[in-house]
Amino acid sequence: MNNTSFCTKIKEKRVALELTQKDLAEKLNVTPQAISRWESGDVEPSLGAIKEMASIFGCSVDELLSDSEKDSAETNDTGEKEDEAAPVVQAPLPILAVCSKCGAPIYKQGEIHTYTESHRVGRHTETVSKIICEKCHQDRLKQEKIEEARKREYERVAGVKRRKRSFIWPSIIVGVLFAIVLAICVGNNASAGVTVGVSIGIWLLWPYIACLFLNNNFLGEMSLEIWSWGFVKMPGVIFSFSLDGLFWLLTVKLFLWILGFLIAAAAAALAIAVGTVCGIFVYPFAISRNFREPQYTTL
Repeated sequence: MNNTSFCTKIKEKRVALELTQKDLAEKLNVTPQAISRWESGDVEPSLGAIKEMASIFGCSVDELLSDSEKDSAETNDTGEKEDEAAPVVQAPLPILAVCSKCGAPIYKQGEIHTYTESHRVGRHTETVSKIICEKCHQDRLKQEKIEEARKREYERVAGVKRRKRSFIWPSIIVGVLFAIVLAICVGNNASAGVTVGVSIGIWLLWPYIACLFLNNNFLGEMSLEIWSWGFVKMPGVIFSFSLDGLFWLLTVKLFLWILGFLIAAAAAALAIAVGTVCGIFVYPFAISRNFREPQYTTL
């Protein structure tokens, strides 16, 4: 066997199919080191391995061994070759899959890619796995990068809008409350100390309301949690089915409704009070984070 020509053909066929030594070794159930030694000519593969390689390369054993044993064709007594080797037609590569996007056949294992799509079927969502080729896979990755960039830009713009609203709306809300409270204090001839104290308390709401509009801190969730304490389930009412019984039912129900409203209002007031105190310390960090990461929210 012409070892140099044979080992060169192994490497050429492998490279033509874009197979690494490891890929070919896995198909032949040998080590990558064995493939390396075959291609360097240090060791010759067995006849079984040669047949398997010919099948993988899509060629005949004769073509793989050409310029070696088969090229030193048998000659007759006159020194002439008895038979000329018949031309070998390389078998086409098998189609491993078909791209679900463009319909192109896929011949190489490394060019098969899968992804999942979700479809709404009635009230249920079905997830379907699809196969695509290398070109469609690259196009899909590019589209995903574009969509991700658009999403980040949208979130950044939304964060900038939240920052602007956190300056405008707290000022409007606190300004209106301040005007109302000031009018009440003046109308009731409240002392200067009371008026100043209430006014300061009103303006301390500003950082808390601004944090709620920024929505990148814990104050919103904390306020809702505290407020939820006020929504308690009232007990049922036992009554007789008569005129007096119905009157009793309506009276008790009205009382329970007023009581529930007062409890919810007290919980809301507690949530605002705690949020106002926390807002003084949280707001500097919240507005700073919005400038650094305007897209960040607690949702």
